[in-house]
Amino acid sequence: AKALRDQIDDVDDFAKAAKDETGDDEGGDLGYLDPNSMQEDLGDAVKKLKSGEVSEPIVSGGAVHLVMVEEIKEGSDEPVDQ
Repeated sequence: AKALRDQIDDVDDFAKAAKDETGDDEGGDLGYLDPNSMQEDLGDAVKKLKSGEVSEPIVSGGAVHLVMVEEIKEGSDEPVDQ
């Protein structure tokens, strides 16, 4: 995972690596996620990343993960009107 991480320079590299390594047609794109809703070790790693950064390998749930933050959207404590 460390060698693969070292090959990733941008979101296109990340998407290609995700597709090649996992067969994921979405290129590893999980959409917008709240780090507090993720497994604790993954969420903690995501919180440390800035936009465009790729994590070091994270061991979680019996697997090794690389996470890339493409964009950060600030949340709100305000309830959504329905």
